[in-house]
Amino acid sequence: MDSGNTPNSVRNLCMQTVINQVQHLIDIKRESEKAHRVYTLISLPRLFDSQIVFLFDKKDFEGFFDRDTEEQRWIPLLSDRSIKKEWGLEIPEGLAVKGYKQIINDENYAYEGGLWFIGELD
Repeated sequence: MDSGNTPNSVRNLCMQTVINQVQHLIDIKRESEKAHRVYTLISLPRLFDSQIVFLFDKKDFEGFFDRDTEEQRWIPLLSDRSIKKEWGLEIPEGLAVKGYKQIINDENYAYEGGLWFIGELD
């Protein structure tokens, strides 16, 4: 998935498929599951690190996006950035989108990339 030989059209298809699955999972939740949160985390340029996430307790979300330590920082992307526009994705109505620049820097590893969260983010 992260090979330089993978066409962007394939990467786009994978991202769109995951977004569609998030919407599907939201749509099929039972009444007893309405408080559960479903979203995708799309990692760029490392699309292979992307995932679908289920949170069963809203308390797990409290402070989730607050990452500001020496080892890990999530910096909110400017409002003019849009994964929808940049990749031509369809985001179903009602799904929230948040973008971050991720910086990881510990003694044995350094990385910078983008994180996009799409789904039930409240």
